[in-house]
Amino acid sequence: MSKLIFSDLNIEYNKEWNKDIPNLVAYIIDEDHTISMGEKFTTNIHTDIVVKDKKNIFLKIPYNTNNLNIQIRAVIDNDILILDFEEDDFIDFLKEKGSITGRFNSRIILLFLFQYLAITYTDTLLGLEDDLNELFEKAIDKGHIDFKKLLIMKKESSLIKRNTAFYKSMISYLDDELDDLPLYEKLIFVLDNTINMVENIESSIYSCIDMFNSLSSNKMNKTMQVLTIITVISLPATIITGIFGMNFDIMPLLHSYYGFTISMVLLILIISIEIYVFRKNKYM
Repeated sequence: MSKLIFSDLNIEYNKEWNKDIPNLVAYIIDEDHTISMGEKFTTNIHTDIVVKDKKNIFLKIPYNTNNLNIQIRAVIDNDILILDFEEDDFIDFLKEKGSITGRFNSRIILLFLFQYLAITYTDTLLGLEDDLNELFEKAIDKGHIDFKKLLIMKKESSLIKRNTAFYKSMISYLDDELDDLPLYEKLIFVLDNTINMVENIESSIYSCIDMFNSLSSNKMNKTMQVLTIITVISLPATIITGIFGMNFDIMPLLHSYYGFTISMVLLILIISIEIYVFRKNKYM
């Protein structure tokens, strides 16, 4: 559904447009239309921004939504923004911001677009933080972690970080055209905040992996400790049976009536001493 946006905050739906419509500042095209780069534009160092002058700017803006990578195309042509981005939430966002700013122009709407994309990423990142907290709890309580889910979260956060940094570079590249707007500095701050959130999530992901590895290592150490204690406790029995298993005719207690009893008492005494030493030193 195509939309015409006027400087007085009025929005009309399902309307055809032309440059001569009074007070028109933006046209959001529907899926039946496309935006192409006209021959009048010249190339430059930023491959996704084409600038002829302040009145003619072409942008290709990457956007990730619902695990889909799309490209938003936008053209500022003689103070009219032509945009192929159809999201009802964006229109509601414009209405909300318009009630505060009072009036629209094409460059303000373009900056609002970047702000809207950053806010949607912020919502996604908040959801990732909740998922990370659940993974932390499972790692602590159950000693299990879903590495596949963690990898998906890492990939999504990295993509958000890349796109947000890309938005910042685009805006910085267009600073001569946009830096006179009050929203410019605020938008840079919003984008920096989004990047900081991604970095915090990436740090949390690595911390979650480190914590799981630490828990697994502690579990393995406890297992090895139990096996070591069992081995040390059973060592005297192994030594005694080894000695009495030797093929000698003359050996203390070998032909004694109480030989077996004495050897068992000696064995129990040694094991008791070992257990006492282990408990005293808090090995068990």
